[in-house]
Amino acid sequence: GLNLIAFGFFKKVVVADTLAWTVNLAFADEIPNTSGAFWWVVMIMFAFQIYCDFSGYSDIARGLGKWIGFEFPVNFRNPYIASSFRDFWERWHISLSTWFRDYVYIPLGGSRKGKLSSHFNMWVTMLISGLWHGAAWTFIAWAALHSFYMSVERLTNWPRKLLKLPGGKHLATISVFLLTTIAWVFFRAGTFEQAFDILRIMFNFNSFNFAAIDSINNDPINLLLIIIGSQLFFYFGFHRAEWIASKTISKAIFDTVFIAFIILMCVFLRAPSNTFIYFQF
Repeated sequence: GLNLIAFGFFKKVVVADTLAWTVNLAFADEIPNTSGAFWWVVMIMFAFQIYCDFSGYSDIARGLGKWIGFEFPVNFRNPYIASSFRDFWERWHISLSTWFRDYVYIPLGGSRKGKLSSHFNMWVTMLISGLWHGAAWTFIAWAALHSFYMSVERLTNWPRKLLKLPGGKHLATISVFLLTTIAWVFFRAGTFEQAFDILRIMFNFNSFNFAAIDSINNDPINLLLIIIGSQLFFYFGFHRAEWIASKTISKAIFDTVFIAFIILMCVFLRAPSNTFIYFQF
């Protein structure tokens, strides 16, 4: 339980809050930066900000639940390694997506009444989930874009075809991530006008001024340490059960070192505090 709580705080106060500093400044600028490279970097940062924010509070809740005897299921399973949008929604915010599946999609008929009906039911379910996040057209656009992605995926089966190519799994994963990042523009933007302005700049390939990336307000040393720390967490966390089972290291020693390292990262690398994004929903 303590492992999950510590890891959740690391995701929130170190990774998510560090990225939020830049993302918030970029979206608050009344005159958007006109470099496509700048906005691609900002939106990728937001993609990881919202993931670490959402999964961070989920890890904290799971850890607290373990302390009082509840075993809550995993809520995020590395969604950005998904190689299809169906796979993405089976990994992203699992508790919410399964609730919409069980209480909206399936009662509407699911996929039992033919392909056309299944597309319609999926669109209705996604649009309702968009409204659940907020009564704003930007959330509807975000949900509609994901509905469009999934309809195209069902009609063309492009991920499966891509997987047959050399390196196809990586291509599929990158494609899903970039398309998801584009949809995040609507989720994060305050207005339709701002979202379309940003997308117009992102896809104006004549405006890819990489020098503009220098205006991103983050300490590169902190970001490097955060990236290294994150990779260490994933590596050690992945091998934890294996090492303990083989008696390579005792559970007490592993967990003590792991938690101490996380606490040090949270103390020395924490960014200016931001409320959990999810609190607005």
